[in-house]
Amino acid sequence: MARQAQEVMGTIFPALKGTFQAHRIFKWRDKLPTFRPGYLDALKRFWENPQEGPVYFCGDYFAGPSTGGALYTGMECAQRLLEAI
Repeated sequence: MARQAQEVMGTIFPALKGTFQAHRIFKWRDKLPTFRPGYLDALKRFWENPQEGPVYFCGDYFAGPSTGGALYTGMECAQRLLEAI
């Protein structure tokens, strides 16, 4: 799995080929996290006044448990940061 990740990384980012130094692979039995009751309400309240700056928030836990959710919130976070500077 680590070798495949290195190959993909080298294909997408040729400048990174050969720079891979270490890896750690985690395998979870339950692959989809669940949210406790009230989590979405708490998340809504958080976004009403996130008090960002100098720390900005992103991650899949803000938009749904997926790589897409992490990417989406990362892009939104970057935009908020750019608007603040």
